[in-house]
Amino acid sequence: MTLSMPKSPPQMIVIFPDGELAFDAYRFLQINGISPENMVLVGKGFSSPEYLGCLMPPHRIARQTAIGGMVAGLRIGLILALVVAGGLLYLRLLLWYLVVAVAAGIILTLGAVGATLGWLFGWLHRSHLSAKCRQYLNQGQYLLLLEGSEAVIRRGREILHSYGSRYDF
Repeated sequence: MTLSMPKSPPQMIVIFPDGELAFDAYRFLQINGISPENMVLVGKGFSSPEYLGCLMPPHRIARQTAIGGMVAGLRIGLILALVVAGGLLYLRLLLWYLVVAVAAGIILTLGAVGATLGWLFGWLHRSHLSAKCRQYLNQGQYLLLLEGSEAVIRRGREILHSYGSRYDF
């Protein structure tokens, strides 16, 4: 059984109490036309949570989101600083070195704000799913992650409905 890493966060996560039931559901989905490229089994003996980007530890998710927020803040700060500096130089309100200092202050401030907002978003929002999934895995349960079009997800739900699985996500 080849498991591919999901390209995006899963659209459906199904929780199973044991590995045998999870694998049976995986095979049943495959027999009924759901491609293995759309499914990943996570748990002891299958894929590990670290294999999936969406199930990283919360601190790594927050750090990655903070880096993205910082980069976005620096870009916005650079654009804003160029606009402000250009306006100040055009109006000849300040000397050029004061204009550079104002621009640098704007860039650094917006970079720090972006990093802070990114970290908070990653820690409070994006890591919630990861923490919840890790809680189930620590309890010895197994996760079947499905991704794909809305039709694939709907078909997967119909197939798995007979298993009595919990759809918490």
